[in-house]
Amino acid sequence: MEVFAEVDKFSLLEAKINKIIQETAELKADNERLQESINIKENEIRGLKDRISQLEQEREMILGKIDVL
Repeated sequence: MEVFAEVDKFSLLEAKINKIIQETAELKADNERLQESINIKENEIRGLKDRISQLEQEREMILGKIDVL
């Protein structure tokens, strides 16, 4: 009987380990998706900052022309 108890314990531990491995893989996949989203948003932010800089330059140029008039 003791052998069966040990086999049951081993099977239970094996199932727990497999669950942890599966959850770890899922978390890694989630992490990769989130990192990709962060990279996309950072690129969008860089683009918007560039656009703001361009608009500020245009505004300064227009204000300079207005001052000349």
